[in-house]
Amino acid sequence: MRATIVETVGEYAREVGALLSELGGAGPMLDFPVLHPRTSLLPPPEANTEQTADGSERGDAPPPRQPWPPVADCRAADVMRWRGAPPRAPGHPGTGTVLGFGDADWALPAMLHAHADGRTFAWYDDVADLLTAAARGSGPLTVCAPPQRLTRDVQQALEDALSFRAAGSELAAIGLPARPLSYLTARTLPILSRVVAAHQRHRAARTRTALGLFAERMTGVGDDEVLTCLVEEKLDGDAVRAAPAPELLMMWGHSREDLFHLGRDGLCGRSLEYGGAAPDAFVPSCVVDGGCVKPGGLVQVQELGAHTLVMGGCNILRLGDRGLFAPEFSLAFSAQEGGASAVVTASGVVMGSPIEFLFLYRLLRGGLPIGEAVRVLNAALPFLGPDAPSYQVLGEGDRVLFDPPRDRGERRCTETADGVRAEFRGVHAEYLTIDLPRFDDALQVRVVEDGTSTDARLPELYFAAVPTPAGGATVYLYGPRRLEDADLTVRLDLRRPGADAAAAVASAMTTHQAYARLLRAYQPKLKNQEQEWRSTAAYLVRQATKARYDVRACAEADRRAEAAEAAVHAIDRDLCRHYVERAASQRGFTFHEQCLFEDGTFTVAEHFVDSACPYCGDQVLGRVVRSQPVPAAERRIGICRTCGTIGDRPARIPAPTLHLDPVLRPGQARPVTLELHNPEDRRVRGWAGITVRRARQFGYVIEPALHEVVLEPGGRQTVTSLLSTTGGKPNDAEFLRGYWSCELAVAVAQRTIWTASRPGAVRRPTGDLLHGPGTGDDGLAGSDDMPNSPTAPAL
Repeated sequence: MRATIVETVGEYAREVGALLSELGGAGPMLDFPVLHPRTSLLPPPEANTEQTADGSERGDAPPPRQPWPPVADCRAADVMRWRGAPPRAPGHPGTGTVLGFGDADWALPAMLHAHADGRTFAWYDDVADLLTAAARGSGPLTVCAPPQRLTRDVQQALEDALSFRAAGSELAAIGLPARPLSYLTARTLPILSRVVAAHQRHRAARTRTALGLFAERMTGVGDDEVLTCLVEEKLDGDAVRAAPAPELLMMWGHSREDLFHLGRDGLCGRSLEYGGAAPDAFVPSCVVDGGCVKPGGLVQVQELGAHTLVMGGCNILRLGDRGLFAPEFSLAFSAQEGGASAVVTASGVVMGSPIEFLFLYRLLRGGLPIGEAVRVLNAALPFLGPDAPSYQVLGEGDRVLFDPPRDRGERRCTETADGVRAEFRGVHAEYLTIDLPRFDDALQVRVVEDGTSTDARLPELYFAAVPTPAGGATVYLYGPRRLEDADLTVRLDLRRPGADAAAAVASAMTTHQAYARLLRAYQPKLKNQEQEWRSTAAYLVRQATKARYDVRACAEADRRAEAAEAAVHAIDRDLCRHYVERAASQRGFTFHEQCLFEDGTFTVAEHFVDSACPYCGDQVLGRVVRSQPVPAAERRIGICRTCGTIGDRPARIPAPTLHLDPVLRPGQARPVTLELHNPEDRRVRGWAGITVRRARQFGYVIEPALHEVVLEPGGRQTVTSLLSTTGGKPNDAEFLRGYWSCELAVAVAQRTIWTASRPGAVRRPTGDLLHGPGTGDDGLAGSDDMPNSPTAPAL
């Protein structure tokens, strides 16, 4: 491509008009005008060459010019009035629309750019008409205007016009981009003409060298055949200058608008044209006192000559509104002076993760145009980390940096009860995709270790869930390098990292905090577990953030949570055995009274009446006992005034229900059923135990005494033991207790039972739902040795 250098806006308008006129909507642009005033301090733009797809350059003679009005008579408005010819035939992957508003002179490079790219073009006097047109269009959108006109309000309105909402998501209020958006602008009109020319010069070429400047070690990013990474202590000015000249420059680290940190050194964004700022403009210290805030040396961003820049840092680009410094101190704008046709950067303070850069790099390596890759990244950002969509394309985003690779392999997706299972065999790809019919921001991806994919064979693997306007999602799987001959199986589901096990550990920690004094007395070894559980709880919280993108983090969280849950489960078994054995001994044992009197940190918070006795349906008198240090931990104690049944339970755990024939005959085993219910929306594990108070003293035997229980969400389960007593025992009333120990919390139910040494000695109590009042199971009328409706003493 030959660059024709002109010195005035009038000459530039004449050249643009002549070029559009002579091509008539077809043919290659071999002669491209660039506005370069005689007073400019920038070096003259590259001229007389065109870079081809293989990286070579060739020269071409300019075509003959057709007549056009004299320079003095030529204005941008004349060109726009004349330009009625249709655009060049579409065919470029980035075909879309170029819209602009404001100063008509800025329409000249926008027209030229649209014509060269085969895109439709329109220019408006004000932004309202532009926004209306943007909302009606489809495909990639490029907006051209002077930078001071692209205020934050205008940017937000444009982004809203091109956005959709992820329905049903917790982040549904955030607009997600449905179309790529680029801002074709620069600090001055002459620089914008360079940007347009640079885009045409490099659009057919593909990136051969890339340089990564990472002040912090990037997650998974390393050198490859294209990318050279300078990280941490290896990052300084000399290393940047010694690295291969980058066509793609990627940076992540500490920055401000004019400066990117290179250790002690810095990458400087000062314009080569700076000759003094406006009186009210802020300027960096180098202008005020001649010294830089960095103690080392400086590298000018222009001298690197990168065609494309991707920058992750704070305050690198502020369009339209007042920035930190004058416009001449901007890494993004000054990169355009050095020949960049596209600059990708966040618009404000970056709080995200370097994983964003790895995802973007893989998308670019996969052949996506810059604008589409940034759109996908922005759509994934709210679910990938702490940032909302914030990356912008300054310049033009329809350029493809890498040819789409020749991907191959097999993929099979099957639906499961809790998600999707995806199997990949022999895949060669930059990234893998899985389409889902419905999006949920709780989505997790887990490696299935089933013998076909193992830790030894799998590379580091990350994922990003990208919602689609139709309500579905595309899940991207990618790694630090291209996947070569990879076999892997993953499961997509909505279980949080650590799943139910993580919730069990958190619940156990809360319970332990409230009952620590009592539980340590019951289980001396419990203290040894406390630090480990606290560490696990903190680890799982940290992993929950990492697991939004890291497949291994999710799997590691699952494993550690399961190990911690197993430890909690073992303590539950020991505690349940302690409750059963203590109640069976001659030692007194009441639970809520120990909370009130022995522990002393619980108090009665309220009294209530509940008409929901599970045995006779009569009123239950109750009270709430609450922990003062841990108000979330409370117990509910209820006593039925008809059948005397007692329930003593934590607020979140229903009391177990005891089903039995309450009359025992010596030597006859009776089944006792303990019914348990899980009201949680997750699986819970625990231990259930049954005993009789003073069982050892009076010869009661229960087999088995303990049961291991796993309850699915909302599920119910019953466990059954056989209760018997020895012969020769006199008539007696005693308390049968059922215990349910789950995540260190214990629920207790108590019913009264009777023993009879001879037939007919005991009449059944009223209110027993299994048999009802009246006769014994031997068919004989009961005697009056025992009261008809005994009132059991308090637990």
